[in-house]
Amino acid sequence: APSLSPGATLIKLGDRISNLRSVVNEPPKGWPVDRQLDYFEWSMKVFNALKKINPALEALFLEEHGEGLEVLRRRKASEHTLGYRMAGLRRFLKAKLMRLTRYGPP
Repeated sequence: APSLSPGATLIKLGDRISNLRSVVNEPPKGWPVDRQLDYFEWSMKVFNALKKINPALEALFLEEHGEGLEVLRRRKASEHTLGYRMAGLRRFLKAKLMRLTRYGPP
């Protein structure tokens, strides 16, 4: 990453920010919280290896990383509670219902 052009560095940083938001708001299917936390750790390593050329974008990355990490830590602490499991079930059923609405029964 240190050898990237300034334009490629900005794209890489923007991509990291977008991906962090996605992992927090809509984690990839099959990614447990530990995998999400690992992704955040890896993203910070990528960020640290990038040339620092845009302070505003770098500050945004650090903000998204810090806030997202807090969300994931709370998610990890509550992942075994009944409320967490019910929320997961609600998300699953909502997704199924949306698919049925769009495409009809299988």
